[in-house]
Amino acid sequence: MHPLQTLIMTADFFGRNFAHNLEFFSDEQLSFTPAPTALCALEITSAAAANLLNMKAALTGGQFGSVAVETPASRAKAQELIVCASTGYADWLKGLDGSDFDESVNLGFVTMSRGQCMMIPVIDLVHHHGQIAYIQTILGDTESHFHAVRMQGITS
Repeated sequence: MHPLQTLIMTADFFGRNFAHNLEFFSDEQLSFTPAPTALCALEITSAAAANLLNMKAALTGGQFGSVAVETPASRAKAQELIVCASTGYADWLKGLDGSDFDESVNLGFVTMSRGQCMMIPVIDLVHHHGQIAYIQTILGDTESHFHAVRMQGITS
């Protein structure tokens, strides 16, 4: 098993499930914010994707914050953005061997080990997924929606 298998599967599943949950918003609800300073579902999607894309950039020789991500204008664009960002990050993780996980990385706002840096955008993706579920609940959707996923021969 790949040393990062759990992180890879988490990035892949939560990105796809995030996109799946956007199906349960009406077009009007995609712009709903639960408070004046809160983000709507489309903005949350952009924030989650930006963290994945920017951490990958920082860990491959670029700078964190160098990848600009616009707020998607539609559900389809939001779904495409989050799936591409999360599966792209998961695929990138598959190519790592772990030999440099202890190396320090300066992100511009904090210095951490490469291994710690790799976890942050996936944890952030799970956090933003929770925000989407919270907004769904506020809007009256009390069901849990899980994207069917196939992992190591098991369908759930």
